[in-house]
Amino acid sequence: MGAMDYHGAIRRYYQAFRDRDRGILRSILVPNFHFLSSFGEYRDRDAMLDEIWPAVGKSWASNVVIFGQAPEFVVLYEHENAPGVERPTMRMAERIRFDGDRIAEIEVFVGRTRPSDAM
Repeated sequence: MGAMDYHGAIRRYYQAFRDRDRGILRSILVPNFHFLSSFGEYRDRDAMLDEIWPAVGKSWASNVVIFGQAPEFVVLYEHENAPGVERPTMRMAERIRFDGDRIAEIEVFVGRTRPSDAM
C-alpha cells in the first residue's frame, strides 16, 4: 500500500462539490466532520450535506493551490459560479485537517471579491 495522496483527496473533495457527488463527499469526510465558517458551523457530515445540498453545484473552487503537509493543509482558491449564478467571484482560503485518510475538519476564511479585470 502506497503513501496517502492528501493533495489528491483535497482535489477530489472540491471536485465532488462541482459534480454534486454526495458519495465521494461521504467517503472523504469523517462522520463527525467539523466545518466552521462565517456562514455556519456543523459537527456532523450528513446533517451538513442535507442542509447545504440544494446549493451544491452552483459554485465551486477553481485555481486550487495547496500548502502544508499531513495532517494539516491550507488551500487557496477562487470561488467560481455556474452560469446564471449572480454572486461575486471571491478569493478564499481553507484550513483542512485530516484524521487518517479522511478529512476531519475544515475552517473557511472568506477573502475579498476578485477584481473583474483580474487576469
